[in-house]
Amino acid sequence: MRHKLPLALALAALIVAALGWTSIAGTASSPRARSGAGSLGATERSSLAPLNVRAAQATPRRGPRGPRGPRGRRGRPGLPGPAGPAGPAGPAGATNVTTASIAYSVPGNSTAWAWRGCSGGARATGGGVRTDNPNLLLYESYPVNASGDPLADGQTPAAWKVGVDNISPGALPFTVYVICAAP
Repeated sequence: MRHKLPLALALAALIVAALGWTSIAGTASSPRARSGAGSLGATERSSLAPLNVRAAQATPRRGPRGPRGPRGRRGRPGLPGPAGPAGPAGPAGATNVTTASIAYSVPGNSTAWAWRGCSGGARATGGGVRTDNPNLLLYESYPVNASGDPLADGQTPAAWKVGVDNISPGALPFTVYVICAAP
C-alpha cells in the first residue's frame, strides 16, 4: 500500500498535465465553473499558463558547424524516360533490285578475269560466278567500278569482277553475275 500512493499521485499529475486542469474541474459552460466554485482561482490558473508557454517557446542551442562528411554512395539509376517523338522519314531504299550476267570462256590450263556492270546508274550490291565443271576454280570475287578497276575506300561499286583458273586441258565456259540495286 505504501508504494501505491506515490504511483497514484504520479499518475494523477500526469493526467492533469496531459489534459489540463480545466477539463478535470469542469467546462466553462457548467454552473460550478462559471461561479468559480470547485475550480482554481484566477491567480492559480494564471500561474500554470506561463509554464506551458515557456515550454513551447524553448529553442535548442546550436554549436559551431562541424566538418563536411564523406560523399555518399551513388544511388541506383532512375527509371527510363518516356519515348521521344518519331523522327522524320528516311530516304527510300533500293526498291528496284535486278541481276545482270555475261558468259565467258577460259582456255585450258589458263587463268581469266571477267566482270559485269550494272546499267542505268544502279549500284552493285553483290555478285559471283557460275560453272558446271569442277575443273574451273574461283579464286577472286569482288566489287569494282564501272571500268572494272578495284574500288578505293568510299567509292560506289558499279560492277562485279571474278577471277577463275581452268585446270583442265580444254576450254571451259563460266558466267559472271552481278546484283544491281537502284532507288
